[in-house]
Amino acid sequence: LFSLPYSGNVYLTIYNRAGEKVRKLINGRHYSQGIYEEPWNATNDWGKKVSPGVYIYIFELKGDTGGLNKIVKKTAILK
Repeated sequence: LFSLPYSGNVYLTIYNRAGEKVRKLINGRHYSQGIYEEPWNATNDWGKKVSPGVYIYIFELKGDTGGLNKIVKKTAILK
């Protein structure tokens, strides 16, 4: 779940704790201002289930007017 203060292109990438890319959920898709949901079924880019553990995700919003917002957070996958 994410909200956008202004319209722009969204990027959402998930990494493991070693810094390796696990999944690119959103790759430059354009959204208008608002609230959105992007479910993740805990699979990698090849469709295989990821192991339980801590993952890091990076959310980026490149605004139509040139602004850039970047958020880095952790999430946990349980059994």
